[in-house]
Amino acid sequence: MHTSHERIIGWPVRVSGLLTGYADGMVGGIIIVVLLLTVFPVSIMMSMAGVAALLGTTTKNSVDNDNEGSELLAVSEANPYS
Repeated sequence: MHTSHERIIGWPVRVSGLLTGYADGMVGGIIIVVLLLTVFPVSIMMSMAGVAALLGTTTKNSVDNDNEGSELLAVSEANPYS
């Protein structure tokens, strides 16, 4: 005897759980696609912001040490808006 689901869809379907039958495999794929499109790009951008801050601080300190004692350091530290 065929179940009503088998007659409508055309293949046997398990009727237990949240999703039924062959759709169970799709949930994992959908979760992976959502993670690839949202979580990974955001985490990469956030980590690159930290790398940019570290490089900027390191470069500024190096340039300030190289130009110590010249008027260039005083100009770079001055507030142009005052």
